[in-house]
Amino acid sequence: AATVTVFRDGKIINFTIKLTPHDRLVPVHIEGVPPSYYICAGIVFTVVSVPYLRSEYGKDYDYDAPLRLLTKMMHEQKEEPDDQVVVVSQVLSSDINTGYEDIVNVIVTGVNGKPVRNLKSLVKTVEQCKEEYLKIELNESLSIVLNTKEVKKSTKDILDTHCISSPRSVDLR
Repeated sequence: AATVTVFRDGKIINFTIKLTPHDRLVPVHIEGVPPSYYICAGIVFTVVSVPYLRSEYGKDYDYDAPLRLLTKMMHEQKEEPDDQVVVVSQVLSSDINTGYEDIVNVIVTGVNGKPVRNLKSLVKTVEQCKEEYLKIELNESLSIVLNTKEVKKSTKDILDTHCISSPRSVDLR
């Protein structure tokens, strides 16, 4: 809190103002917590944070990272407390995702027409998908379209091939 003194209409008035930090959309710290991730059909989804950008682009991440991620980091605030920037961080090569291997650090905007506000909402929408095709909508007018039944079958095999014990981080289980 801060005390502010103003002079108004010939009188001195004191106000106490509650100060709160900006709730940045891209967090500067993840406070020692392992990063969140979700793997579906070999597509690895994660949340953008400054430590993530630093790990992807090095110490000069603020020059080398894509402008779309830097803009989110520097200028955007959360609208809701659980808002996150979700990206496809990489694609673990497999027959099901052939053609999508070069999609790296592209922002996920929706799944089958439903907006993605955070990684948890992405997981829920993907896991509950009953439609024939799973359409992952990305920034830059890109989409990943996969057969839903094949997605569910392929994920376990891909995890086994890459020696990954779980398709999601502990916080999403």
